[in-house]
Amino acid sequence: VDPDYLRNLAAARKAGLYVGSYHFYTTDQTAQSQFDNITTHLDLKPGDLPLVVDIEILSKNTLPDLAAELKTFLGLIEKKYGIKPIVYSGENFANEHLKGFADHPLWLAEYTNAQQPKLPLDWQRWTFWQHTQDGRVAGVNGAVDLDRFNGGEEQLKELLVD
Repeated sequence: VDPDYLRNLAAARKAGLYVGSYHFYTTDQTAQSQFDNITTHLDLKPGDLPLVVDIEILSKNTLPDLAAELKTFLGLIEKKYGIKPIVYSGENFANEHLKGFADHPLWLAEYTNAQQPKLPLDWQRWTFWQHTQDGRVAGVNGAVDLDRFNGGEEQLKELLVD
């Protein structure tokens, strides 16, 4: 848990930014234990982005049915908050382990100078694209991730929590 999570979230909301929360999914813990953990801390409000669930590596002791566990986790989040979580992953990992998840918005990590990312097999569209981890932003020391949204202001608003 980020010790600055609630402070940063409040400051970003106060500044009028769209905000979101993020869960790094570990493949060696049950869906229920991860759900219990994230919902203890998650502060999801109307106007926020849906929870982003990052799944991009296998843990040393990955549970035998990764897909079923992840589906359970995503379903628990959707049931509790009434919104479909965003799946964050890379093309190769998604092709190998995330078949059957294309009904979730995709935040694709693919570092390239190409005009468009290469989509995982199941997805027809990306929602967000993290295209570099070497970006520069005024006022921030060091490299930052840079992302693109696949749409305009109206599409972004449609994605937000009611």
